[in-house]
Amino acid sequence: MSPRARWWPLAVLAWLSAAPDLGWAAEDPCADGADVACVVRHAQALIDQGEARAALDYLKAHPEQASSQGGAFSCTRAYLALGNRAWATRILLARLADAPDDCQAHAWLVWTRLADADVAGAREALATSPSSCPDTSE
Repeated sequence: MSPRARWWPLAVLAWLSAAPDLGWAAEDPCADGADVACVVRHAQALIDQGEARAALDYLKAHPEQASSQGGAFSCTRAYLALGNRAWATRILLARLADAPDDCQAHAWLVWTRLADADVAGAREALATSPSSCPDTSE
């Protein structure tokens, strides 16, 4: 093998690492990642575009924002869009462990349990809902 053939792959790698951004990687619209609302909006937009897997990857890259109320619901929506109700339920239960008075999380949990035909689980979720949550069953 000639010396030129041996070093050619290294030269290509060096060129690629020094090359300007060619737009191959998607830009992060929330580059600083500190704004929870921005991260949640971007994840929701990805889900709305049918990119649930990309939304989950994005939220996993921003764990602090993903643990917020909006981030938890974005994760839940993404998992539901992927047909993974088990993980959607796990996210909701984790959210309720952090914020037991979160009425929206209770409502989503009831809905996911009913979607799994788990009527007993839905009733339990309703029974453990805080009294401050609105009762719309009437």
